[in-house]
Amino acid sequence: MNKTIRIAIIALTILANAGASAQSYEQSVEANKRNDFATALVGFKKLAQQGDARAQYDLGSMYAKGTGVAKDETQALAWWRKSADLGDAYAQEKIGSAYATGTGMPQDHQLAALWYRKAADQGHLGALFKLGVMYSNGTGVAKDFQQAAAWWRKAAAQNSISAQFNLGNMYSDGQGVPKDDQQAVFWWRKAADLGFDQAQFNLGRMFYDGTGVPKDDEQAVFWWQKAAEQGLAAAQLATGAMFAKGTGVRKDEQLAVKWYRKAAEQGFANAQYQLGWMYGNGRGVTKDSKVAVEWYRKAAEQGQVPAMYALGIALSDGTGVIRDEPQAVFWWNKAAEQGHVDAQVNLGVMYAHGTGIAQDSQQAVRWYQKAADSGDASAQYNLGMMYAKGTGVPQNMATAYFWLLLSSGQGNQLAMKVRDISVKYLTPQARANAEDSARAWKPR
Repeated sequence: MNKTIRIAIIALTILANAGASAQSYEQSVEANKRNDFATALVGFKKLAQQGDARAQYDLGSMYAKGTGVAKDETQALAWWRKSADLGDAYAQEKIGSAYATGTGMPQDHQLAALWYRKAADQGHLGALFKLGVMYSNGTGVAKDFQQAAAWWRKAAAQNSISAQFNLGNMYSDGQGVPKDDQQAVFWWRKAADLGFDQAQFNLGRMFYDGTGVPKDDEQAVFWWQKAAEQGLAAAQLATGAMFAKGTGVRKDEQLAVKWYRKAAEQGFANAQYQLGWMYGNGRGVTKDSKVAVEWYRKAAEQGQVPAMYALGIALSDGTGVIRDEPQAVFWWNKAAEQGHVDAQVNLGVMYAHGTGIAQDSQQAVRWYQKAADSGDASAQYNLGMMYAKGTGVPQNMATAYFWLLLSSGQGNQLAMKVRDISVKYLTPQARANAEDSARAWKPR
């Protein structure tokens, strides 16, 4: 055979085989798509053994999922590693994730970051986001919020809603980027437009507060309701509150109850309290004190302070529940310890009279003092009376007069009467000093 002809035939054969190889990969992909896994496996395996990085990745994925072959994590990682070493970004991200989670290999965050970086440098979306997370948390790399923001920005440009949301958070907090509420709104809106419920909630809050955008209650309701319809409990509570108040939307207490209930049934304590209040007051629903108590209790057991106070009221009065004054003291004590002023006053009264708990005038003074320091007129009156009588504290008419002045200044009629009596027991100087102190006093 002519040498030239022979060379030409060899060349054509090589080209034909190259075409067949390329076609074989595409055919394998198509076979995989139509669930013809046996055909796909044969094609991917042949190409993978020949060093085709794409086929190596796909073959690893088949082993990982157990499609057309027995599930085999070791084989999956082995093929992904071969593909990753040849520069396939998808495989590099898989290897990074395996190191990050310790799946099929010892956990190693530094190696995870290394492989994520390789994939991220090629624009792999998942790797871009995960590398940002590693910089944000300081996992496998030194914590660096600027780097986190830079990687998330790249992911956000590819419409990663999680990256867009995180960027909004960073601009809102001034973390890794200059604080900029308008930029926070910009990124949250992008994620919100793509349906991310938490971004929708945050965007609603910005409109409600007028932060980064002009205040717009209707827009706040619009975004909160979108998030609420996706089941976000915080948004359901916010939507309910807007309907309850008629803010940004026509007032509708029945719709308020509907949204409070949805959030309450998810265990959201603030919504449980609000739903209890609606039942207790017959707003948007038939009044039912027993049901109100049930919701107050659910919220109180999660540490919701107003619910603790409300439950104490119900137990003290026997409304919707059997009267139980010791339990009322229990719940008021919990609320009082967390700074609930009305609970502090009520707890002081219970100690003063020995109701539901052993009588203890010093404890009564303690709780009256806390509430009085916060500016509560009733507590100031009660504390003034304790000083006037010398109950739980040494008698001191000047101090009594001081607290009665403060209480009467808020319109407390009883305090006014006792104030006018107590002043008769003071020297002009003591009276002047008490009045000067009252004028200068500010709530703590």
